[in-house]
Amino acid sequence: MKKDIEEYVRSCHVCQITKFKYRPKFDTCYLRDFSTTPFQVIHIDFAELEKKKEGVAKTRSFLVIIDEATRITQAKCMRQNARSVINYINSRPYLNDIKMIVSDNGPAFVSSYSINWAAEQGIALKNSSPYQPSGNGLVERKIRDIKKTSWKMLLESACQLENRSYSEYLGCSPLFKAFGKVAHFKADQELGISDQLDIKEIPKTTQQQELYREKMKKDFLNRKNIKTPRVRIGDHILVSAGVKGKDPVVKGPFKVTKIWEPEGQPLNVFFDAGNGKESCTHLSNLLVYHQRSDDLFK
Repeated sequence: MKKDIEEYVRSCHVCQITKFKYRPKFDTCYLRDFSTTPFQVIHIDFAELEKKKEGVAKTRSFLVIIDEATRITQAKCMRQNARSVINYINSRPYLNDIKMIVSDNGPAFVSSYSINWAAEQGIALKNSSPYQPSGNGLVERKIRDIKKTSWKMLLESACQLENRSYSEYLGCSPLFKAFGKVAHFKADQELGISDQLDIKEIPKTTQQQELYREKMKKDFLNRKNIKTPRVRIGDHILVSAGVKGKDPVVKGPFKVTKIWEPEGQPLNVFFDAGNGKESCTHLSNLLVYHQRSDDLFK
């Protein structure tokens, strides 16, 4: 009887919605395979500084592209559409052998124009889970760093600084990793001290880079109290879908149809979104929903 009462109380719809909205954010760390070949896998995203609104004619944004193997960064102010992105990629000779593009689900990256272009070029498109910025964390963190500068006047300078700065993951600067060039600054040449600087850049081996990633994962998990939600196919879930104003948006319940478990670790959950459509969400964006049964009082 006690167990039945507990299950009935736990299955309160309003309680589950409210608790899910304001619960501490769950997160985890998953190390997928990283490319070691320059300019075969790139991460892209638009950085928005100000959205279109009253008094602002259009959204102010710029595209950021990062090469996964070398961490070299490129940025360009442009419109947020597929044609602009593709024209920019085609204008860069060193981006003519891309095998995969990692992005979020922005309209410019998931449009039929982008999908058709990628298919023609033999490029795989990989999109992160909805409402999960960390799924494309490599470029998200770089955008955060670039935004700290006066973005439009110093955009190129910000990228040059990032590309010439030492990367603990690489063991050298992205500039040296990508092009074999020692990271001198323009000021070094103007002051006539370039020849006097003995800068030794020694890239880490693939094994050393993998050990660094494992260390980062270990440190991440040690900092957080990770409690992985237990989700099974057939369960019902609530899904976090961003915010409206300051209030979190929760949708559902939806029925789980399958679970993606790389290396045996649950990561993305697919569910029936209605009207014959299947959608997915990251494990951190869901809550297992308990269906209420009135059999207890019959």
